[in-house]
Amino acid sequence: MVENPKSFEEDRIESTSCGGCNPMFDPNINTSSGRDVIYLNNAGQAWLDPDVQAVGRESVNYPPFVQPSAEISSKIRQSFAQLIQAQPKEIAIVPSTAFAITMAAKNILRLCEKGKGHERNKILLLQDQMCSAVYPWQGICDESEQSDYPLSLHIVPYPKDGSGWTDAVLSHLSAHANEILVACLPPLHWSDGAIVDLSQIDPVCRANRILLVIDATQAVGIMPLNVQQLQPAMLACSIHKWLRGPSGASLVYIDKSLFETWSPLDQHGRSRDMKDGPSWESYPNEMTTKGYPDKFLPDARKFDGGGKPNPIILPMLQKSLEQVLERVNLHTCQSQLRTIVNPLLTWITANPDRFEMPKSPHVYHLIGIRPTDGWLSVTQMLKIAKTLQTDHQIFLAVRCGAFRISPYLNTTEHDMNEFVRIFDGVVTKFWSGR
Repeated sequence: MVENPKSFEEDRIESTSCGGCNPMFDPNINTSSGRDVIYLNNAGQAWLDPDVQAVGRESVNYPPFVQPSAEISSKIRQSFAQLIQAQPKEIAIVPSTAFAITMAAKNILRLCEKGKGHERNKILLLQDQMCSAVYPWQGICDESEQSDYPLSLHIVPYPKDGSGWTDAVLSHLSAHANEILVACLPPLHWSDGAIVDLSQIDPVCRANRILLVIDATQAVGIMPLNVQQLQPAMLACSIHKWLRGPSGASLVYIDKSLFETWSPLDQHGRSRDMKDGPSWESYPNEMTTKGYPDKFLPDARKFDGGGKPNPIILPMLQKSLEQVLERVNLHTCQSQLRTIVNPLLTWITANPDRFEMPKSPHVYHLIGIRPTDGWLSVTQMLKIAKTLQTDHQIFLAVRCGAFRISPYLNTTEHDMNEFVRIFDGVVTKFWSGR
């Protein structure tokens, strides 16, 4: 990150002045039908910058003897570490956030089976949390069901009094501190952007010896996060949302105090310290009756996913991370987004009988609006989303009973005004016929 990153407006001007169309910095691109796109689903998949796309196309054309170098992986670790105030040696590269959290869950189950931490048996989660952060814990609960140390989920329900997720989580931690083994939490709820203030939650976890695992997919790259302050056991972030990369990988911070006691989910040669072998060229090589030398690398590379580094995804990710660091000021971008979404906020305020937002603090890059008193069914909401897409080229998502609207820093006031105008018209038809 630089102090004065190049503005998105400057990039928009540059991209249009060269006669081309830049899908990232001008989302209102002309489609084959001649209509414009208003893209408000960045929380689902980032619209890839043309330079990132170009790197992907170039990588596809590489001959088989050209592979991503260790330097690319090193730069990725450095860039991600910079975004979360970590050290590059604390960053692993894995196939997905579900993979990362499964690794955490398996290690915790293994330690429980060894009798460590068995006095606690609950995994704290949020109601309707993203499934990648739920299935891994659900899995180890099922595995441990017949063991001496059965684990179970402890789910914090939606706050009903407007106090928000932070107070709700703190209340559950206070009431069940001696039972909770792990808290797996996001910095915000993925459906509506309601904030989960981990800076308040982490000290309580540490004071009660509760491991904190963070799914930061909807946060890193668009808001500040500092692992030196939060001190989680693990933080995982998929690359295809606010890191602006393609699908297919997750970047993971792992507390270095866990390097010795945790095991990787994948067992492979790239995670091993090869200074003393094996040498694949020698005959016979260093394989013994025990197998190959098993000393791990002394840092988070121990936890990298197996297989060769992806020759297409990693170069694209390196480029997208460079752009985020260059162009996004993490300390001001939420204020920028607040200005961008102001037409939507004004409209919601003027229509309280139709829609409501979280009453607690929320972010501005991901806003969920729910039908007041449930006057729209989910089926109707999906129909509205489909109409917006097919008839008006407006892309958003429906998540957990909310229209999830996720702009980016390149979204314009015109985009939001057009969205509000069209959305109001489509919704009014359902409102009139209710």
